[in-house]
Amino acid sequence: MAADSIALAVTEAFARLPKRYKPGLRSNGVHEWIPLAGIVLEKEGLPLYCISACTGSKCQAQDRIQISNGNIIHDSHAEVLAIRAFNYWLIHQCADLARSLENSSLYLKRRENSHVTKFSPQPFTIRADVKIHLYCSESPCGDASLELSLERQEDSTPWGEGPERGPENLLGHSHFGEVGVVRRKPGRSDSPNCLSKSCTDKLAMHQCTSLINAAAAPLIHPENAYLHTVVLPTSSKLDSCTRAFSQQGRMSPIAESSKLNWPLSFAFKPFRIVLTTLDFEFSRADPKVKYTACNRTAIYSPLFQEAIINGMVQGYKAGNIRFFASLDDSATVVSRV
Repeated sequence: MAADSIALAVTEAFARLPKRYKPGLRSNGVHEWIPLAGIVLEKEGLPLYCISACTGSKCQAQDRIQISNGNIIHDSHAEVLAIRAFNYWLIHQCADLARSLENSSLYLKRRENSHVTKFSPQPFTIRADVKIHLYCSESPCGDASLELSLERQEDSTPWGEGPERGPENLLGHSHFGEVGVVRRKPGRSDSPNCLSKSCTDKLAMHQCTSLINAAAAPLIHPENAYLHTVVLPTSSKLDSCTRAFSQQGRMSPIAESSKLNWPLSFAFKPFRIVLTTLDFEFSRADPKVKYTACNRTAIYSPLFQEAIINGMVQGYKAGNIRFFASLDDSATVVSRV
């Protein structure tokens, strides 16, 4: 499938959201920008189906998570939210199949009884002829965008190295001389400390564990739940992406170990990286324009739409237990998945 078609499916889905979900022009004339990511399903004979279109560039500081007792979304980067919303949709597909006597879903099906075992108990699986694509309007944060991020800064020199190199110090662009390593968010040196891994590292992990998260894992077998394609803008550095994701780069040891037959149909299944010429409306495409990051996160799904600010659905305070207690089948929030 052409990269532009996948990108268009996501950007058009986002365009259908109300204006309040989108970045705007501030009173001082500065344009807000935001990364967009979305999951698109491809099945022969059917139009592309956008399952999620999410924006976001924020993650919660470690001390804030402790205060809220974990009742907030820790990582609101667009790629992470797009995968969470995809899992939410999968769970609803399973519920529909459970209520039906037939395999009525175009994208999921019941597994054969002979395939359901004690060590492989999931009753459902994604159909084998379904391809899963991910579109990102920006290169994922972390190792895959390290050089690109530095080029975009007014001062392209790396941050000061600070303390001796260690896992706790690999934030954003620190220790820039070390590539191909796991990094943590945030990307800014002046941001509060956070424990979330970069989107590069999370996507690299999904090449081994599939897109199925803990909430959907008891229901859906992972065999067909791997990304087929990741679509990135032409500004992306392909050498950096090859280093970050491929078996020719830092995933080489994993690729070798996966040949030893991992359990439960898990395997190293690298995705293809393709480039799109389409620009997202709210990206930083014009070098002459002054931009600032938008603090609003938007989530589109065929099942629901919502805005998230500081890890909570807009209108609620972080850790508001009354909000979670009031949720029912008609009140949806991607933080539940």
